[in-house]
Amino acid sequence: MKINCYGEPADDASLAFRMAHTPLEIKRLGEWTFARYTEGESSAIHRLKVGQDGAVEEMWSFGKWADTENLVYVPLNQTLEVEKWVS
Repeated sequence: MKINCYGEPADDASLAFRMAHTPLEIKRLGEWTFARYTEGESSAIHRLKVGQDGAVEEMWSFGKWADTENLVYVPLNQTLEVEKWVS
């Protein structure tokens, strides 16, 4: 199943007009800030960093919260294919 950057099914057209999501959990590791958006064993996780020029770099992945540093992150507008999706 393809999911969007908040861990929701990417093919659900009703989600296109939703307001911004609030993270369930946030942690900082080194220069990166990580935000978790869904509950469950695996979760949508955003990785953010503010550069010296003030530009924000934000990417996302889907995986275990404990593995945030080792996940492969993609741009926010890219969907991911996951084998098991848990809401």
